[in-house]
Amino acid sequence: MDVKKILSFSIGPIGAAGLGLITVPIVTWLFSAESIGKMSLVLVIASFFNLFFTLGLDQAYVREYYEVKDKPLLLKMTFFPGFIALSIVLIILCFFSSYLISFTFPTEKKDVFIITILYFITVFLNRFVGLTLRMQGKALAYSFCQLFPKLLLIFILIIYVSLSINLVFKYLLIANFISLSTITFIYVWINRQEWRLALKSTIDRKELKSMLKFGSPLILASLSFWGMTSLDRLFLRFYAGFDELGVYTVAVSFAGIAMILQSVFSTIWSPIVYKWVAEGEDLTRVFTVTEWMAIIVCLFFSLAGLFSWVIPLLLPEEFESVQYLFVICLAYPLFYTLSETTVVGINITKKTRYAMYAGLIALFVNILLNFILVPIFESKGAAISTAVSFWIFFICRTEFSCYVWLSFTRYKVYMATSFILLMLILFVFYAADYPNYTIAISITLIVFLLSYGLKKLNA
Repeated sequence: MDVKKILSFSIGPIGAAGLGLITVPIVTWLFSAESIGKMSLVLVIASFFNLFFTLGLDQAYVREYYEVKDKPLLLKMTFFPGFIALSIVLIILCFFSSYLISFTFPTEKKDVFIITILYFITVFLNRFVGLTLRMQGKALAYSFCQLFPKLLLIFILIIYVSLSINLVFKYLLIANFISLSTITFIYVWINRQEWRLALKSTIDRKELKSMLKFGSPLILASLSFWGMTSLDRLFLRFYAGFDELGVYTVAVSFAGIAMILQSVFSTIWSPIVYKWVAEGEDLTRVFTVTEWMAIIVCLFFSLAGLFSWVIPLLLPEEFESVQYLFVICLAYPLFYTLSETTVVGINITKKTRYAMYAGLIALFVNILLNFILVPIFESKGAAISTAVSFWIFFICRTEFSCYVWLSFTRYKVYMATSFILLMLILFVFYAADYPNYTIAISITLIVFLLSYGLKKLNA
């Protein structure tokens, strides 16, 4: 993949993260913490459906794309099984709409439930729209697919303000649904030839069975991943309420700036590695990438701690505590990105059950810590639980990958990340009381990391 294409793929994640930093403050000034908390719960459930009902076939699509000739058939075999299963479940849920509304959003009406169902379908479809653009190498189209929903969301919010609409949760949900569904169906239409060929193709049951065998262990792995990124919010919903959930959600949203690194790296990394495998390249270079990524991740944490004081300038007073949660909330995208450099061994050898084991171990840690910490420390406890579980996730993925594929010396990476994790936990509890110490430690870490990086570069 050339530099120009890498930059083109990067426009979307970087632009979306940048626009996110604009939309989050706007949303906090227009909507209550309770409304933001409710929207967060919708996103949590949407991500669950998306991860579960893909049946692991989205990963099979990426894995097999360069090795199959009939791309439309591959699309059909990976998209339609999950889409049909999701549709059946959502239809069944419609019969219990009254009970589900009273359980999740007691103050909302049935129209909110209908919009939510449509949103779930759109999220699932958007996943495969993004995959097709990514694997076809349509970098600018892929980037625009990520940018457009953010731009449209801002436009819709401006319309709300100009019309003096009473901004309650329903309108936040509608804005998110319209912004995502618009770009999704635009690209389905643009790529309609591929979808038309997919509809006409005949599924190879033997091949589908093989892909399900590859993907089925990833269902549990996906569920574990969902649990690690979502259970903190569910615990907050039931132990602290929608207001606390809203504040925590804003902190997580600001931490989405690290999604720049995760999105760009994940988009580029898998195709590059699979191409190396296909061409018989030297795969030990993967370990060099891991060490460099560890340096970048630690540097990202340090810079975030140094500049976290900026966040309160952008938000209403009720979101003041976001600045102390923001840095540790970076643990999910950054530790996950780091684990992506090492987990390739599991995917290359197709021993995906080990990905499942890693996810289940980390999920167990996540549930245990949330159960202990959230009732006591609320959003701080939720943030610590997620950070620790993703560090465990990284360790497990790395160890299992070394076990089934190639091993490498990793104690430096483990020492660096464990030290950063300790600093994150201390930051959550003591940054408000000792801001000068926080700044001094951040600057020291930045200088050390840059010096170490330059030394390694010149070695």
